Amino acid sequence: MATQDTHDDTDPADSPQAAALIAVLAAAFSLSAAAIRNLATIIYSARIQAYSQVYQAIAQTVGASLPADWVAPDVVLAAQSDAALAAAQSVAATLARDVTADATRLVNNWVATHAALPDPLAPLAETQYTLTLQLRIEVVQRGQWKAAQISLTEVAQAQKVATQDAVHAVQDGTLTDPSGDTIDVSQYVIAVLPAGSSGDASCSEYAGNTYPLSDDYILDLFPAHVGCIHSAILLLASEA
Repeated sequence: MATQDTHDDTDPADSPQAAALIAVLAAAFSLSAAAIRNLATIIYSARIQAYSQVYQAIAQTVGASLPADWVAPDVVLAAQSDAALAAAQSVAATLARDVTADATRLVNNWVATHAALPDPLAPLAETQYTLTLQLRIEVVQRGQWKAAQISLTEVAQAQKVATQDAVHAVQDGTLTDPSGDTIDVSQYVIAVLPAGSSGDASCSEYAGNTYPLSDDYILDLFPAHVGCIHSAILLLASEA
C-alpha cells in the first residue's frame, strides 16, 4: 500500500501566516482616514499661508493697493483645499505601498534567517513584536526626509499659483495702483531663480534668465520636478 506524502513544500515566506503578518505590520503604519484628514488640514494651512505671502509681496512690488483685511478669494481657498486633500491622499498611498514593501522584505528575511526551525514565524506574537520595532525604525527614518520633501513641494506649488494669479491680476487690471490706474507691466519681468543649476535639462535652459510678463507661460514651468530649487518670480526690470 502506497504511503501518502504529507510533506508540505510550501515556502513559509509565501504562507497565509506570512501574508497575514505582512498585512498586520503594514496596517500598523498606514494612515487612517482621520490621519489623512488631519494631514490635509496641515497641508492646507501651509499652502494658504504661502499663497497669501507671495500674492501680497507681489502686490507690494508693483505698488498695488490691497485692503488691510485682504484674504485669498473663496475660489482660491477651495482649490487649495482640494489640492491639500489630494496631496494627503497621495502621501497615504505612497506610505502604504512603501510600508507593505518594507514589511514583506522584513518577513521574508526573518523566514530565511529562521528557516531551520519547524515554523520560522513561531511564536507569532514575539515575531510580530520584533518586526514591528524594526519596521518602526525604517518608517521614522524615511519620514524625517519625506516630511521635509512634502513641505517644500506643497509650499512651492502654492507659491507658484499665487505668482500666476498675481501676475495675471496685474496684466488684466485687477490689481491697480492706489489711484485705481492700471500698472505699467513693462517695468517688470519674470525671473527664474536661483541662477545656478545642477545641469538638469528642465532647469538649466531657464535658470538665471528673465522674461517679459507676456511670456507668462514660464510661470507654469517651475518648480520643474520634485525637489526643484527654482521658482519663477516677479521683479522690477531694473533690479533683475
